[in-house]
Amino acid sequence: MVKGTAAVANTNGIHVRPSRVIETELAPYSETVTLASNGMKISSINMINLLSLGLKTGDTVEITVSGAQEQQVFDQIVKLLETHFDFPTAETEEK
Repeated sequence: MVKGTAAVANTNGIHVRPSRVIETELAPYSETVTLASNGMKISSINMINLLSLGLKTGDTVEITVSGAQEQQVFDQIVKLLETHFDFPTAETEEK
């Protein structure tokens, strides 16, 4: 079992688009993953569950991973949570 934390780096937090990227990147893995933040905890990495955490810039996420590739999956989750996704905001898209 691997445990640790990551801080959300994306300027707009983990909203729909980053949630979808995270879900897609982790889909090939069968490891057991738990994420906890803001008094919430999820044990299945999918877009809806990620959104339910309400992750904003700077939030700390507690990560627990167990399974055959636990270190690889843990490292991937940390990398994704600490990524500055370059998706346009709604205001940018309107211009």
